[in-house]
Amino acid sequence: EGHEEEGQKEDLVCHDMRTHENHDEYTNEADCEAAGHSWMEDAHGDDGPVCHDEATHENHDEYTNEADCEAAGHHWMESGEEEHHHFAMTVVLDDATHHFEVEEDEAPDNASGMMDAGMAALNLSLVIESGMVMSIAGDRSPDDWSWYWQLHLWNGSSGAWEASNKGSDDVILGEDFSNAGDDPNSEAMFIAWAKNTTDDSTIPVPGEPEHEDEGMGFVGLHVEEEGDYGIALPAGVSLHILEAGHEGHDHGDHG
Repeated sequence: EGHEEEGQKEDLVCHDMRTHENHDEYTNEADCEAAGHSWMEDAHGDDGPVCHDEATHENHDEYTNEADCEAAGHHWMESGEEEHHHFAMTVVLDDATHHFEVEEDEAPDNASGMMDAGMAALNLSLVIESGMVMSIAGDRSPDDWSWYWQLHLWNGSSGAWEASNKGSDDVILGEDFSNAGDDPNSEAMFIAWAKNTTDDSTIPVPGEPEHEDEGMGFVGLHVEEEGDYGIALPAGVSLHILEAGHEGHDHGDHG
């Protein structure tokens, strides 16, 4: 067991999320995080490609090929490929959910800049009064404040959305999550705008593949003779057999 634990430690590095450099001078998680870095798997030390979760910076060994990896919403990193980051904003409306993302080198500095860029790209109207978001896509907070638009930040450690403790001007876009009330700024890779009455667990998880509404079709089969038959279906298509009534058959006979 001792050799196994030693091998696991060798796979962990102290990584600077901003410069994407490893700091070998920090050999344990406590010292690494105290220096403001992240203690994580060394994705670049692997001999072959890996399935990398860009939201949590973890590798998923259960996916051994690019198709399965990307279907799970992760990134297939070839050997020697630099990890790249992106920032994203989700807007949850009553009748739709919108998503906007931008690469790290093109990202604005804070959540306000992300909001301006994202709303324009998504063609959603935005009304701000006295520094507060009053209306998104024409849906305005009521005068009685029974609900209001709330900024959420994605906490990768807990795997959950949480309400921001700071206004959008004071939320920095970055990989080192923080949302403590006594800090001058909060920081997150992924932000979301939703009504404060929204169940946070219903806001889409960053990196999860988006599922479009599934269509349904019907086909009629007429069997001339009894026997064993097979039907070939494309991947991802399921077949449900519905019994149809016909003349001379009394459904009351069942049971």
